[in-house]
Amino acid sequence: MQNNLAKGTKLVVDKHQETVPFADMFVPAWKLNGFYRIKGTNNWVVGVLVKPDKELPTSN
Repeated sequence: MQNNLAKGTKLVVDKHQETVPFADMFVPAWKLNGFYRIKGTNNWVVGVLVKPDKELPTSN
């Protein structure tokens, strides 16, 4: 399922991964910055669309 967030929506993210099983669903260039998980969920946001306040360690 895909949901769209309005530009400027503030989220709390708790994990940054380079790859996720569903990465092929996105534009290849978007995969370069990995994906961020929305804290407390199993929902992910494409990394190029996120401006984190602080960098999270990247995991695989």
